[in-house]
Formats: sequence, structure tokens, C-alpha cells
Amino acid sequence: MKKITICLLIVGIITSLGIIGSNYFNSSEKLSNDKTLISYYVETGEGTGIYEKQDGTTWPEGYVLNEEKSNCDNGSTLSWDYNNNSVVVTANKGDSCKIYMDVKSAILLADYVESLLASNPNTMNNDDPDDNIRYMGANPNNYVTFNNELWRMIGVFDVKSTANGKAEKRVKLIRADSIGSYSWDSSEASINNGYGINEWSQADIMITLNSGAYWNRTSGTCYRGSKNSTMTCDFSNNGLMDSSKNLIENAVWSVGTIEKNWDSSYVTTITSDFYNAERSNNVGKTCTGGTYCNDTVSRAATWIGQVGLMYPSDYGYATSGGNTYSRGACLKVALYNWSNSAYNDCISNDWLYSLSGNQWTITPTPYSSYSSYVFYVPSSGLVNRNVASGASRIRPVVYLKASVKITGGEGTSTSPYQLSA
Repeated sequence: MKKITICLLIVGIITSLGIIGSNYFNSSEKLSNDKTLISYYVETGEGTGIYEKQDGTTWPEGYVLNEEKSNCDNGSTLSWDYNNNSVVVTANKGDSCKIYMDVKSAILLADYVESLLASNPNTMNNDDPDDNIRYMGANPNNYVTFNNELWRMIGVFDVKSTANGKAEKRVKLIRADSIGSYSWDSSEASINNGYGINEWSQADIMITLNSGAYWNRTSGTCYRGSKNSTMTCDFSNNGLMDSSKNLIENAVWSVGTIEKNWDSSYVTTITSDFYNAERSNNVGKTCTGGTYCNDTVSRAATWIGQVGLMYPSDYGYATSGGNTYSRGACLKVALYNWSNSAYNDCISNDWLYSLSGNQWTITPTPYSSYSSYVFYVPSSGLVNRNVASGASRIRPVVYLKASVKITGGEGTSTSPYQLSA
């Protein structure tokens, strides 16, 4: 028998039974001179790859041989060389070995998501202007347990925690369901006719999420309606827990908006236009006076905080498209037009879409005579503007710390990924 020392590089990881792994390597293809070509198979059938013998390399950190599952046929054997951190296979020509590897040490969540991109082309993409990795489709496996609830990963983004800080790969989460319907902002009757002010850094819902009742996991007063109308809101069971706050930190959020007034650009603004505009220096107030435009609040194109809302572009890039309208075709259609029945493929294959109610975004809407408009996604599936005092569903969004790790789960709603600090 010929001894072969095999070190393999894993590019795809499947989560099973709380252990990241349970893939197998089957030496079913043979080369000349008794050398074995190692074929990588995933038990769920989600991808294959070919790996040859690599002398002098080491097994990736955290991977260990599952000796109970690994086996060879026809008398060939395998063992784990602990000194060289490699699998040693002693095999006859024509024999096969199944080598099972487990990852029992946690790995960074952002790295894990990144590793899935190549093998999941139907539910993941990185085609926005900055190549951010995003989940897409009607129901991708992007569920995580966060705050003892189901949340979902929008994707992996380069994010700073301070204005002059270094960008890090951080996973962006959104709550799977809303915490209720509230105003984005409201104001007294003399300010913008009571319809609120479209500046996120002072918005009523921003305060609720970042220092108010939701942040403190308690009950309190929330705004719902024009002219500072309020209601009692109770987040004592679904507000942020201290353990959840330990997994997030400040992020620099881009809260810019489109350059042209929405009343003249709604039929032309596609997803990539929103993406670029959100990261611009344009702010939500372009009008100069009048009953609906008389606030004196200064606007900013960035905000530093911990809990925000989704962007219009997050919604657009979450579609995979369908048979009639592909993803590429959907991304060329103005988001305002997505409610047209001709583009049903766009919204029905978008996991951020919801039939059950309107959803706020974080992005202000510039308008020729209003300084209270904000972009939202109504149940019809388009992106449009609404006065900030209107009631829409709130789905909190956070950026996890770059150091957050994955410890198990499969990413489904019944077996969400498990996280640790």
C-alpha cells in the first residue's frame, strides 16, 4: 500500500446538528502512479470541488477529523497526524476513503457567509457597486437567532464604527418581523403641518430604537400620527437584551438620498441609483418654505448609531427575479414601478417584501414642497414616499461586531444560525 498525506482546503461549509461541517471527501478519481485525486462532495448536494495532494501545508484552523464517521474500503486506512495537522491515508490503487471533517471551533460569521457565496448562486449575490455580499430570493437560508428571536442577514458589508475608523467586514441583520407600526417622526402642528421632519438623527423612531423603550426593553410612549400624536408601546418582551447589545456596536450609517426631487424622478430611480444616492451628501430637504416645509432642522448625510432601518437599495437587491423577469431585469426597473403586475417576479422573489403591511426605510425623500417625506415600501411592493408621521412597520436593523462568531445552525427558520461574541 502507498501512504499519501493529504491536506485539503475547504471553501464551502454546511451546518449540521450544531457542528459546522459534516462534509465528506471521497477519493473516487484515480491518477497514474497510485496517486489519488480527492473529490469534495457536500452531502446535501450543494456543490463540488477538486483538491489534490498538497505536501507541506496544514489543515485550516479549527478543522478536525471525525474519526467515527471516516472510513476506507478494501483494507485501506486513514488516520489523523496530530504532529503535522494532516490526514494520512494508506490506500491501495482503486480504493476509496471517505474523510469527514468537523469544525468544532467557532469561526467568524462574516467569513462564513463569504465562504457560501460561490456555492449559492441562486440565493446570494455580490453585484452592487461595492461588491457587498447579499442574500436574495423568496426565502434564502439567512435566519439567525438574535435577541432570542428570528432575525435575518441582509449580508456582509464593509462598515466603520467611527467616522475616522477602519472599515471592517460586518454582518447586517434585520428583524424577521416588525415590532409594530409607528411614525417615523411627528411634529407639532406649526412645524411642517404636523407631518414630522425627515432627518434621521433626530427622528422619533430613531430615539425609540437607540435610547428609548425599545433599546431599554421596557414600555413607554411612541409616536403614531401627525401633530405629535402618541400611543403606549411596550417592548418589555421584545426590546433589546443586554446580551444582544453585546453583539452590536456603533456603525456609520449613510443617510443620504437621491439628488432630484422625487416628484420628478420616481419613474427613473432604479436600485443602483438608490444605493449610490444613500451614500451621497444629498439630504432630504430641498424645498425652501411653505406650510409643509418650514422646519429649521439641520440635515446630515451620515449618522453614527446602533439601530437603524433598511435602505431602499437593501429591498431592491434582495430580489432574485424569476422566469419572466430575471434579477438583472428587475434591477433595471425603477423601484416605484415594481407594483406593476408585469414585474411580479421582482417582488414575489424578494425576501424583504411583505404583504402584511407597509415598511419604513431609513432614507429621507427630497420633495419640491415637503420636508417630511421618507421612503417606505407599501404592501403593493413598490418604493414610494410617505409623510414621516404616517404609521408603517418598524423592522430594526443592526450591524453585528466584526468579531461575532457562528457556532451552529443551518440558516433555516427552524434551525437558524447560532451566534456568540
